[in-house]
Amino acid sequence: MAFSRWLQKTSVAETTMANEFNSLPQLKQTLGKCFRVVLAVVMAVAMFVMPITTVHAAPTIEFIDSGQALGNYDSRDASLADLDGDGDLDAFVANYYHPNKVWLNDGSSNFTDSGQNFGNSYSLDVSLADLDGDGDIDAFVTNDSNRPNKVWLNDGSANFTDSGQNLGDDNGVGLDLADVDEDGDIDAFFANFDRPNEVLLNDGSGNFTDSGQNLGDSDSYDVSLADVDGDGDFDAFIVNLAQPNEVWLNDGSGNFTDSGQNLGNYSSYDVSLADLDGDGDIDAFVTNGVNPNKVWLNDSSGNFTDSGQNLGDSNSRGISLGDVDGDGDFDAFVTNSGEPNKVWLNDGSANFTDSGQNLGNYNSQDVSLGDVDADGDLDAFIANSLNDPNKVWLNNLDEHINLCDNVAPNNLVVNGSFETPEIPTVPGYSFERAIEGWELVSGPFIEIDNRLVTSPYDGLQLVDLDSLNATTKISQTISTQPGETYKLTFAFKGNDDSTVVEDNTMDVYWGDELVEAFDQVDSETWEVKTYNLEATSTETVLSFDNFNDITDGAGTRLDGVSVNLCQY
Repeated sequence: MAFSRWLQKTSVAETTMANEFNSLPQLKQTLGKCFRVVLAVVMAVAMFVMPITTVHAAPTIEFIDSGQALGNYDSRDASLADLDGDGDLDAFVANYYHPNKVWLNDGSSNFTDSGQNFGNSYSLDVSLADLDGDGDIDAFVTNDSNRPNKVWLNDGSANFTDSGQNLGDDNGVGLDLADVDEDGDIDAFFANFDRPNEVLLNDGSGNFTDSGQNLGDSDSYDVSLADVDGDGDFDAFIVNLAQPNEVWLNDGSGNFTDSGQNLGNYSSYDVSLADLDGDGDIDAFVTNGVNPNKVWLNDSSGNFTDSGQNLGDSNSRGISLGDVDGDGDFDAFVTNSGEPNKVWLNDGSANFTDSGQNLGNYNSQDVSLGDVDADGDLDAFIANSLNDPNKVWLNNLDEHINLCDNVAPNNLVVNGSFETPEIPTVPGYSFERAIEGWELVSGPFIEIDNRLVTSPYDGLQLVDLDSLNATTKISQTISTQPGETYKLTFAFKGNDDSTVVEDNTMDVYWGDELVEAFDQVDSETWEVKTYNLEATSTETVLSFDNFNDITDGAGTRLDGVSVNLCQY
């Protein structure tokens, strides 16, 4: 069933993407290259409230070229963050043969060159984070051709100064930033070409010291950090050229040990980490040159298995993961060299399908995802090489997010506030076998309460999904039009008479699809949820149940149910 659910800003106890979208329980809040990997999403959330919840099927989305041609350099990487403190996402671009650049956003996705030129050092990668602890976003840049890596410190207004450190002097290619030694600051893990990889530890003020570790001796190209083995610290997934990729496990103090895994034997260029299959651990999406891209699934202990998918064959370079289609899982935006860039959509179980979009035909090296136009979805900033300008591609998901701003006035739900039948003021509750509009599907009765029991959300009465010796399910069949979108709204709160505090539950179904399962519902306040739901038949059954509740005679309370046709 085509089924898209968008939580709108209509709640009493409002739920937003900041707490609903967190699919990464083991990925800590750090910045850095994470802006163009998984935490591009997290940082974007910190800057805009995107009110959505998990969804089961996505609307058709499209990335549209903004028309901007940003520079004409040999760019190798771009990372997004709010560099000047004005609340929107700016871009730090690493260039080869040319100085690095900062592009400032006006809040509407129009980027302007800040006029600064940072080094001329054959740069290949950039990660952004607050390296010196002063509250703004600094930049760590890797450089090639025997040039040292550099730390550029921000004054809070996107004016960057060389920290004066020369970190390494040999073929730094990729890096990622995280607190690997758990001392509260951001450290650096370097992927090096033709020499061992390195870990540099931060003293909290942006001064870095080599940890003395020589990790492997492969031709490494990039690295991504996340807690892959579930022990609460940051581990490293390293991609190598013409050699197997590797996983290095952290002991929590920044000391890394090779896990012994040899993952593929491709020319891999980039890796991004996220929970791709929704099982609570961190998986890997790896881009390969010449060979197809691969998805590696984690068993939750840091052991990775090839998913068996061969995704494209397009000389891929960069990868950024984010929920580009708003269905609650991580999709993949992949840049290709000499071929159009591609968007791969996830079905929620780590099965990826080509969206069919061919985005540009440049020599694209990398991509960073973020909401650059402040419309509530993830856009793409692409770094292009060989004198092709960098490009900004805008996501049209906002058109789907806002498609139910206007609805038909008539509520298709009969007796949505449960005012019929009118029950006696005393004792304040009644047990009914059937009520107008609603069918008792399971359970001994439908309990209706009035103000004597608790304050309703809408009108004078409400329904208590009572769990006395049984579970309760009520439903109503609604006339719908296949392919049309409907706005479902309802209010609910827990029952403070429950024998276990806040152990109230409720499941909501639209036809055969689970809209959402609620657990430990708060009994203090009413919460309102709104979803945009697509119909696939001429009749759709809307149902509410407490099938997961304990049988203590106190169920979740329901009121103010409405379904309205969305009007475009």
